[in-house]
This record gives sequence, C-alpha cells and structure tokens, in this order.
Amino acid sequence: RPIGIQNQASNIAFTLEEASGEVDGQHIIGKVSGTFFVPNGKSRNKRYYTKSLWEKTLSRPEVQSRLKNKQMIGTIGHEQILDDDAVLQGKVSHITTKLEVNAEGKGVGEALILGTPSGHILKTMCGAGVKMFTSSRALGGYKGEYEGLPIVDENKYRLKGFDFVLDPGFLEANPALVESLKESMDKLQNIEPDTENKKSITEESDMAADKELLESLVRENSSLKKDLDGSLKENESIKSSVSEIKEELETLKANDKNAAELTEKLTETDKELAELKTQLAAYEELGTVEEIDTALTEGKELVRQYKAFGAPSEIEEALDLGSFIPYRQSWDFVRKLENVKEKIDDLVMKGAAKQCVPLYEMFLSGCYEKADEIDDSGGNLGMFFEELFCSWVKARQKAGYAAQETVHQIIKWMDNDEYGFCHEIEQKLVNALNRQGLSLFETSIQSRFDKAFSTTKSKVSKRIHDYPYPVRQN
Repeated sequence: RPIGIQNQASNIAFTLEEASGEVDGQHIIGKVSGTFFVPNGKSRNKRYYTKSLWEKTLSRPEVQSRLKNKQMIGTIGHEQILDDDAVLQGKVSHITTKLEVNAEGKGVGEALILGTPSGHILKTMCGAGVKMFTSSRALGGYKGEYEGLPIVDENKYRLKGFDFVLDPGFLEANPALVESLKESMDKLQNIEPDTENKKSITEESDMAADKELLESLVRENSSLKKDLDGSLKENESIKSSVSEIKEELETLKANDKNAAELTEKLTETDKELAELKTQLAAYEELGTVEEIDTALTEGKELVRQYKAFGAPSEIEEALDLGSFIPYRQSWDFVRKLENVKEKIDDLVMKGAAKQCVPLYEMFLSGCYEKADEIDDSGGNLGMFFEELFCSWVKARQKAGYAAQETVHQIIKWMDNDEYGFCHEIEQKLVNALNRQGLSLFETSIQSRFDKAFSTTKSKVSKRIHDYPYPVRQN
C-alpha cells in the first residue's frame, strides 16, 4: 500500500531580518528551521518510521543533489500537484535546503521562503503567530510491524519534499521562522549614535524605522493583493475553459460510443438469430417449446446484460491507470469502483458467476496497479479491495469451483500482498466462505501457524511481539 503523506513537528519563537544571510527581501523573504521529521516515531495515521529509514533516505545521492541544487520545492498543504504549472502560477512557497538527524537524534531541517504569492502567504501566517507544521511528500511500502503498527520500508521509501500544513501527523514538526524583516528593525533600534543629542537622534531613528516598516508592509500587502487577485481571475478563466473542453469531449465520446454500441448489438443479434435457427431441432430434446423459449429469453437477457457491462473496458476506465488520485478525490474515485463492482455482483446473482470470476480477478489485480497512483491515507481503496475480494470468493463458490482450489488461490493472494490489502482479511472471509471452504481455510492457516512455530518452541512464555515478524505474519 503506497504511503502518500507523513507529517512531523516543535514550538518556536522567531525573529525577522530584512536582508541578511540568504534572505534578500525580494527573491528569498524568510527562512525557517527546526524539527522537520521524527526518527523512531509513530505518526498519527498509525505508521512507524525508524531512524535508519531517515539516515538511509538522506544519504541517497538524489536527495543530496536536490538539497544542494535547491530543487526540493514545496507548497502549503498537500492538495497542490508540484509541476511546471504550479511553478508558473506561483503556488510554490518554499525550498527545503537542509535535512539531517542531529546528535540528539532529532530530524531537523531548514527551508527558504520564496517571494511568490504562496510564499508571501506562508510568511504572513508564520509572522502572525499561526502554528504551521511540516509534512513530507513520499512514496513507499511496509515491511514488518512495531508494537502493532506497520513499519515503513526503508528500501522502498522515496522522499519527494516537505510541505507546510495546519494538521500534522507528528506534532513535533513545527519549524521556526528565523530570518525576516522584524529582526533587521530590532538591530536598527539597538544602534546608539555617539553624539550629545543621543536621545533625540534615537527617537528620530525609531520613528523613521517605524515609518519605513509601515510603508514596507503597505507595499507588501498591496503587491500580495494584486498577485492574489490576478491568480484568482486566471484560475476562474482556466476553470471555465477546462469545463467547456470537458463538455465537448464528453459529447463526442457519447456520440461515438452510442453509434459503436448500436452497430455491435445489431451484428450480435443477427448472429444469435442465425445460430438459433440452425440449432432449433436439437433444442426439442430439452423440453417443450414454451420451456425452451423461456430459457432462451432468460439466456439472451443475461448475455445482453453481460455485454452491455462493457467488461473489461469499464473496469479499466474506472481504475484510470496512469493518473494520480489526490486524497480529496479518493472518495469519489472509490465510489466509481463500487458502481462497477455492483454491476458485476448483479450479473453473478442472475447466473453468470463463472463468467464473472475472471472479471473480479482482473479488478483485484487492477487495484494493486493503482496502489502507487492514489493517496489512500483514508484507507478507502483498501476497504474496497476487501469487499471485492469477498465477492470474488462468493462467485467462485457459486460457479462450482472446488473449495480446495479456492482456498489455495486465497492463500496465494495473501502471500503475494505487497501493499497490505489482505491484512486481517480472514475476518471478512469467515462470512464469505461456505462451510466446506471455511473448514479447509482454517486447516490451512492452522498448518502454516504450527509450521512457523515449530522452530521457536520454548518452555518460557513469550509475548507475541517477541517472535520474529514472519512468524507473527503467518
């Protein structure tokens, strides 16, 4: 199962500098530093990240290259896809320039806030005292468990970058704004002129600094407002154009599809009529004319429904392989998958169980293909997989497949489960398997359990987590 996002964070106080170090007030308008991630930490979405994972990740040449060349860009929130369009529209807010595990074992880092519309918003939020947290973008899988939580596989984990969010997975990841405008003002106010009119000059300097600060903030606010208004207008125009193009495409697709379906149905009907005429004599042995007519009508209707379903093209269309599904779109995406599944379930109920078994298997394989293309933080795809898996088992039983063969196939799916879709699926199978299948499944699992424990027998009582992970997995 792909890891879409992990969040990490610490309370901070920050100072402001107008132009010192890397902050020039135009291209780089601020700098944040602090805890970015948590080695040996349990996230709020129930995942465990080892210290060795972060050490291995940060030592990778591609990660070091992106940090060195300032290519590890980020934004506010996780919904924005980071591509060329995001750069052109000013939605990139910062660049992560430093990441390390320090001597105290904390995951610290630094990021430069850009002078983009999103960068100005991020700086304003931090300057106003809003608690912002870092949250990583990453892909990967699981390997083993720690205290009941899946351990993120350090060999598959691929770090893309860090974003700033309001709702983190680790409350410790709360970096500080360390360079901005206010610190420069503080330095100006601490300068003491060496003259007799020291007090008067200091007051005038303070007033001038305050005036300059106010004017700078007004200019910054005006510029930010113009950028925001321009972005909103451009966004509305793009949305309108995209909507019109989508409507035209849908109309063209519908016309082409209707014409093709009508032609195909007419061709198939002609073939079926010709075959019925040729075989009519042989059908007399099957019963009366009325009985044959009823059976043919039901059979034709079932064939029509099966063909109208459009499998496997409808399954492929619903999975939309090759397109990444963000977290907020995952609910609607899974609902489309459920609609296709309901059509297959209906065909099974009407007597086409054997024909539907390969459709279920194709659908299950498609879910694994889609696993790397969806942010399934909410677990929607995983829950859908469980229901689809149980429907596949029921269809095999209804189609008359041998119970031993069905149980063998179930075990194979569980053994080759790279993304944890089959994790604890036996609880669902209890209600899906018939009596014979359930008995064989229990026997098979018990046999694997006994075999796994045969090399770990001990007279001393042990807790479950004292046994190796392969033993607990079986």
